[in-house]
Amino acid sequence: DRELARARIAASAPTAVSSPTTVIARLMSVIRRTEDGARLDWVIDADPHIRTRIDGDDLTEALGALLENAARHAATRVSVLVLRGGLIAEIRIEDDGPGIPEARLDDLTRRGTRLDMAGPGTGLGLAIAREIAEAAGGGIHLANRHPGLRVILSVPISNLTAS
Repeated sequence: DRELARARIAASAPTAVSSPTTVIARLMSVIRRTEDGARLDWVIDADPHIRTRIDGDDLTEALGALLENAARHAATRVSVLVLRGGLIAEIRIEDDGPGIPEARLDDLTRRGTRLDMAGPGTGLGLAIAREIAEAAGGGIHLANRHPGLRVILSVPISNLTAS
């Protein structure tokens, strides 16, 4: 199933287009109503003119997993920044939670890897987000912020207009 999904994403990439700002707004309307999302200060700074070369549903799935993780682990605040870096859009999600042990950062984007065994989750969210980003021609990068974690989802820019 994973390989079929990757092939579908890669095949649709040249004509796919989405607005990260729109996707984030839709996700935030849901996440802010959850227990974790409601207790946090959310700061969103997204260029509304950026369009990405990825299907909107795929971007929603990837960002949904990343935003849910940030909400679960943040102490008081999550910020989301969308900016253009040449031919790549960077979607940066930063929380003020405990971060991740440096030695485990690379492990977390592998399927089934979890650090918080007490909380909900399957260890699939970060892996799925990585697979979606890579299939679209982008990637994912995790780094500690002290305090907190920064996750950068990068996806190619589109010159097409989002529908």
